[in-house]
Amino acid sequence: MVKEGGDFLRGAQIVHRALQILEAFSPQYPALTLAELSVAVGLTAPTAHRLLRALLEKGFVVQHPHTKCYSLGPSIARMAAFVQGRDDVIVVAHPAMERLRELSGETVGFHWLVGDRRVCVHELVSDHRL
Repeated sequence: MVKEGGDFLRGAQIVHRALQILEAFSPQYPALTLAELSVAVGLTAPTAHRLLRALLEKGFVVQHPHTKCYSLGPSIARMAAFVQGRDDVIVVAHPAMERLRELSGETVGFHWLVGDRRVCVHELVSDHRL
């Protein structure tokens, strides 16, 4: 059912805010507190908390019982597996990526351009220690 005017935009705004929360996590910041998340996405703590509870219920985030920090949950990995499994380009690229890793000894990544960002969708980690 399509809502008219402001109702539709308000509904879409909630989705955008929840997605902003998920996008706040990164390799540099894999776990964040409620306060850190609310600042990162520009939401009040109560609003961020309500969205986090919904994301937690659906497994998109998890909360560490002792630190109370949030991090990405198993639903993210499940959905990523759908994307990786359906795209033949990753299956085709994998052997070439293995060869590049073997020749260079370095980590090799396959990235997609999403908006103005690149997103790693497949990575083969180097066997070398840092």
